[in-house]
Amino acid sequence: MKTITWRSYTVLILSILLILNILLLDLIAPYLNTFTGTLYYLFVPVCLVAIIVFLVLSFKSKKESNILPVLALIITLITLAIIAFFMYLGANFA
Repeated sequence: MKTITWRSYTVLILSILLILNILLLDLIAPYLNTFTGTLYYLFVPVCLVAIIVFLVLSFKSKKESNILPVLALIITLITLAIIAFFMYLGANFA
């Protein structure tokens, strides 16, 4: 019987936090009157590395169900596509 463990929940929560950070921080930043660039530069790479590590651990486990890690992988790929789009846009049109 396959179960859902804390690793699956952790990778799903991290992927949701990452996409919310990327999509909503620019909307919230003008109201906070703070510089949020350090949050982008620190949180995004650390979160991406943690997601990859937890995804590998979740997929290698034979006792763990793969439903939540697959959902987290899809969310992470969408997030990477958003990051790549804005990197391309910034490099070519700035």
